[in-house]
Amino acid sequence: METQVIVPDEVKQALSVAGWSYEDEMEGLHPESNTLMIPRVVISHDDRGKHKMSIDFGSNYLQEGSEEIPVQGNTLTGIIFAHQKIRALWSKDEVQPTCSSIDGIPATSEPVNNKCSGCPEAVIGSGNCKVKQRLLLLVELDGKLPPVILSLPPTSLKHFERHLIKMKRSQLPLVIGRTCFSLIDIKRNGYRYAEIGISLDGLADKETLLQAKQARVDYEMLTSLISSEDYADAGDRI
Repeated sequence: METQVIVPDEVKQALSVAGWSYEDEMEGLHPESNTLMIPRVVISHDDRGKHKMSIDFGSNYLQEGSEEIPVQGNTLTGIIFAHQKIRALWSKDEVQPTCSSIDGIPATSEPVNNKCSGCPEAVIGSGNCKVKQRLLLLVELDGKLPPVILSLPPTSLKHFERHLIKMKRSQLPLVIGRTCFSLIDIKRNGYRYAEIGISLDGLADKETLLQAKQARVDYEMLTSLISSEDYADAGDRI
């Protein structure tokens, strides 16, 4: 069946002719959780070194597939308004992880261990429990500051740790920094992939800090759960 292209202007006109208010009807579209509405930063690795960074805004009825916007220069600047270390242990073809944790605290009813420290599945090199750093950002995009999620893979965690250390030594909280994320081409053991480098590119202004404070409140629910989309990268569930 061929997908019909929907034109928003035609929708508005049809509603208006029939006496409906487009704005009022749009206000009624509130899913139970707004977490799925947040775009995600996606990294496409290339064995020729032509890695790409983009923002996935998800699927809609206006086009086929997901809407992905390339990040110019593969460099993204944003304000970190929340961050968490997440872990998840996946079984084959599972939608939800067998065991997971947020900042070391189990997030499942029957965890493998009562804490991550000392858990055999969390041992480095075991290849079972996958650790990531989940960042919630307000990114600078087309003159606006939309929220996005960036889940740093294990290979990029060291860059975030170094950034944390530098910020602490400088007596700067993460939220005040305009944090810059860029791709680093890595060749190792016959593989070629991109790591995410992190640096500071100035400080946020008052207006941005106010938006970041509100964003932390608006997306507080997201920080209490782990989504399958956090582990959608290649190799995350192996």
